[in-house]
Amino acid sequence: MKKLLLLFVIALLAVGAALYLGIIPERFQDSVNVRAPDPVSQVVDVITRPRDTTAPEPEPPAVIYAKPPSAPDEVASRDLPYITLRVIEGVMALNEEIVIPVALPQGNDNEITQYFLSQVNLAVDVIRRDIPEVFWLSFRPYSIEWSGFMETREGTLTVSFIYRHTREEISRLNAQMQNVIYSLVSAAPNDPLEAVTFFHDWIINNTAYAQYLPDGNPIGNEHGFNIDGVFLRGSAVCEGYSKAFKLLLDKAGVPNVIVFGEAGGENHSWNYVKLDGQWYLVDVTWNDPIGEEDVLLHTFFLLGNESLVDGVPVSEIFSPDDADYPVLSRTGFFE
Repeated sequence: MKKLLLLFVIALLAVGAALYLGIIPERFQDSVNVRAPDPVSQVVDVITRPRDTTAPEPEPPAVIYAKPPSAPDEVASRDLPYITLRVIEGVMALNEEIVIPVALPQGNDNEITQYFLSQVNLAVDVIRRDIPEVFWLSFRPYSIEWSGFMETREGTLTVSFIYRHTREEISRLNAQMQNVIYSLVSAAPNDPLEAVTFFHDWIINNTAYAQYLPDGNPIGNEHGFNIDGVFLRGSAVCEGYSKAFKLLLDKAGVPNVIVFGEAGGENHSWNYVKLDGQWYLVDVTWNDPIGEEDVLLHTFFLLGNESLVDGVPVSEIFSPDDADYPVLSRTGFFE
């Protein structure tokens, strides 16, 4: 019989860091002349106990896939690994400690840990990209811990998160936001194009870019990267803008995705929106100039891959990361 214990502390804050997953979008310094925090780099601290190498190595377990029943449609339609699904469900249920029965795969301590860690990281990535309703994750570290018996391959994975607020606070803030969101969706036009324009314009008219967020230490300012920054504080950075836009479009039934990558050489976040069977780029953040009051632009609104902005094609300005995104239309919606 053997017990394995690994404690992983995923320090999702580094100097110049800003969010809880891999790379964090950043608004680039262009004509709007602003800059968001630098990308995050993951720092992993591993504490390992020696393992019994005399025990026979089991075959790796098959990865179980399932669909989260309570997640939005674009998440529910995807096949997700068992552990990823359990983590998503736990976070959505506000569980700070998520305990998951698992089968231990074949490999050494580090390989087993990486197997679990990859599925937990995928869960956080799915939440960040596809479930903007989740606004309570903190920038502080989360951890994974696993233990088990190699003879039977039976084990337990425990994932611990730190949330920004208590359950009561999350419930109260969510209720406040839902009132705003419901009123907006109810007031939105039925025509998809008009609805996209309505939500785009509302966000810009009611949100200011959060220039005050401290570089390198965003703890306590997570609202800037989440929907509560837009709907409750009227202040956010590009990720907050794109998440709020996605949530409203989701509620209105307009297909869309959040896109992370680089724009103008800097990390950034924007949206793709589907209208009349084609996908178009919308950048709500860049259409909201900094330092100018009551300015509403549509420069980066429903553009195609070959649309020109100041003589430069969109494809040369925006570079999505390596996630699987829809293919943009060649030309813009109005071209």
